[in-house]
Amino acid sequence: SSRTTFRLPQVANGSYRGGSFRTSFIIFNMSNSTANTMLTLTSDLGTPFPVTMSGHGTNSTFNLTLAPGASLFLQTEGSGPLSTGAATITSDVPLGAAAIFRVYNAQGQFQAEAAVGDSPNLTELTFPVDVTDSYNTGVAFFAPAGTQVDMKLLDMEGTIVATATTKTTVAPIVLLPNYH
Repeated sequence: SSRTTFRLPQVANGSYRGGSFRTSFIIFNMSNSTANTMLTLTSDLGTPFPVTMSGHGTNSTFNLTLAPGASLFLQTEGSGPLSTGAATITSDVPLGAAAIFRVYNAQGQFQAEAAVGDSPNLTELTFPVDVTDSYNTGVAFFAPAGTQVDMKLLDMEGTIVATATTKTTVAPIVLLPNYH
């Protein structure tokens, strides 16, 4: 792969009444050169999203160096109030990257996790959802500030059931929770 930019549309960190969220980042250098890499976290409003990562301090931007073929595992500590946002990882050489956010109960025991892959710039996207019984589907889109996003939700027959247009000015994330 020759990817040098990754957009991870959903990260979470912090405590809530029933427990906490932490996000792990897995970054690996796929080249034969040293990777000068930057991990930047933004809140759902597009503002800096500071987190504490063991061994790397508290910040919203982390400058990292990976030796050729090396990998790095970073995890937020889950401290502070629960906050959500997105991450962008950039490098001067090809990388691989993903995130996993985990939920822990009030006793610190693992409860659930969700993987977060790259969300490349697209002009069109199709994804299925199950709206039977009590299933709900939430979707997070990562749109760079100033990007117009046009959405059309279609049923199985291709009939438009909902539309939305938004031009992101500050917030780089468009969330559609609980689509039915």
